[in-house]
Amino acid sequence: MIKEVFKRLVGERVGRIEQEWTFDAKAGIMNAPIVASLKRGGDDKYIFVPTKDGILYALRPSGDVLWSFNSQESKDKVSDVEMMFKEDEIAWNVTSPAVDDLNDDGESEVVFGSESGLLFAVKSNASLLWRFKAGDAIRAQPVICDINGDGKQEIVFGAVDGMVYVLNNKGKLLWSLDAGSPIECKAAFEPKTGQLVVGTDSGRLISISPRGKLLWQFDTGDKITAEPVFVDLKSKGEQNILFGSFDNTLYALDVRGNPVWAYKSEGKICSAACTADVNHDSRPEVFFGSCDNNVYALNSEGSKIWSFETDFWVASSPIVLDIDRDGRLEVVAGSFDHFLYILEAEGAFMLDYMPGVSGVVQQSGSYGNVMTSEPGGFHGKKIWQLKTEGIIVGLTRLTGSKEQVLICTANGRISSVVHTN
Repeated sequence: MIKEVFKRLVGERVGRIEQEWTFDAKAGIMNAPIVASLKRGGDDKYIFVPTKDGILYALRPSGDVLWSFNSQESKDKVSDVEMMFKEDEIAWNVTSPAVDDLNDDGESEVVFGSESGLLFAVKSNASLLWRFKAGDAIRAQPVICDINGDGKQEIVFGAVDGMVYVLNNKGKLLWSLDAGSPIECKAAFEPKTGQLVVGTDSGRLISISPRGKLLWQFDTGDKITAEPVFVDLKSKGEQNILFGSFDNTLYALDVRGNPVWAYKSEGKICSAACTADVNHDSRPEVFFGSCDNNVYALNSEGSKIWSFETDFWVASSPIVLDIDRDGRLEVVAGSFDHFLYILEAEGAFMLDYMPGVSGVVQQSGSYGNVMTSEPGGFHGKKIWQLKTEGIIVGLTRLTGSKEQVLICTANGRISSVVHTN
């Protein structure tokens, strides 16, 4: 007790993190779970878990199963020839879902894609509403939005056949656009500008109008699977587009496709960056993981604030939250090294030398004691870490009476992690 009181007095974190429950899907998982309500605007939260064997689970916040939907029951809609060329391990894999009220009945629908090329819309009670067949596998989460401003929801997604599809809320095709390369990237839609952006396997980010017209394109050096993010980096009401590429670079563009800045890591960037104003300067900081094993924090101008090195790839998106609810934000990241890391969002200032104490070693010749460089810099600071049961492929936040981090591992386990004193 005395030790914890002292820690609080000096600003150190107290308590620990622990797993509250674990759900075993008994099948591999490639995509992060999603938290959403099954009522329009509802406070009820459920956890949607996609699996490699084609089953989508809806879990209660306690980890108990509410319902499941088996996409393999639609085998009759996919030819044996198509499935012959699929890898056995992922032949029935389903994506993370989009969850929203499609038909304005107050109930949310759950929309997700599959390796078989089928897109499913499922009612809140797990019954099938409709399905749509794309030309090839769907590997990224679809988007539900009113893309054309008609007051009705549309569904937007890309597929490995290189097409961007837009469907109406009844599952009928409104338009499609040939991107010229397979798509494994979730699209992003900005309602203020009516702009849709998506990345391709050829390394091209494309911008599309609400009617399906190509507006501009921006080329990187390699594949894009990381979802683009619209964010006002300067807090001046002007949106920017953040996205990472397999060419190791995180890019910031303006909405016309012009580069604003780029930050080069030493590894592929597979997942979306996240943003939050953690130092209260009215500008968002940018956080992302890289396959150089690091978690990065950048300022809004693309300069590094800190980085933290894990023991293997950080291929999933980090999240920012106040897990211990002490008024200070943390960055939570999962690594292929099987560990969950909880880091100080602002980093920690570490001295490289002590001005006036360590000084400069005097040598013959001219000497002055004026320091020409900063005495130190910010570094990533670990607060807690937790060993998990497998490679971490996704993290999701679940907010309620307490903050929960949902960890998704490749071997099919979803675990809830909480802070306790």
